Amino acid sequence: MAIELVESFFNAVSGFALGLKFEKDERYEPISPLELIAPKTSMLFQNREGETVKEALDRVFQDVEQLVAALVKPVIPPGKMPDRTIPVLERDARWL
Repeated sequence: MAIELVESFFNAVSGFALGLKFEKDERYEPISPLELIAPKTSMLFQNREGETVKEALDRVFQDVEQLVAALVKPVIPPGKMPDRTIPVLERDARWL
């Protein structure tokens, strides 16, 4: 997104200086969940001694909810997470 912002700024300044109008149509296309690689997850369920069926089902549903939450949580591939430390942000702000 940073490159798009810089490009938009450059086009705006150039357009103002030259009396031109630049238009660009960009769209964000999210990746379908069907194409994403699922993170490593596991689920083991065993009923407890003296546990009723309702209690066991409640626990199963809680475990399934946690498993689904882990599967739909966005996974950022290694090396793709931006560095958001203060020195890096200050350096980038000075550069910009």
